[in-house]
Amino acid sequence: MYTGTNNKLDTRTLPVIALNLSYEHGCHYFISLYSGKRIHSYEWKELSIDEEVVDRVEEIAVNEEATEMKRGYPIFT
Repeated sequence: MYTGTNNKLDTRTLPVIALNLSYEHGCHYFISLYSGKRIHSYEWKELSIDEEVVDRVEEIAVNEEATEMKRGYPIFT
């Protein structure tokens, strides 16, 4: 997900997982793999999921004590 620029050498992207559409046209909610917090954005690039991402999502789910859906996916709040 693109986070904008500040004219420094700071990273301009965050690793996130899409959660759902927002009510604003063309916008989605995401969960940050760094902080575990929900983020709202209009810009993102779809990438493949590797084992590191799967491990981090599972770690966030355990930390939040997330309940599991029928297919075994965690529900984040």
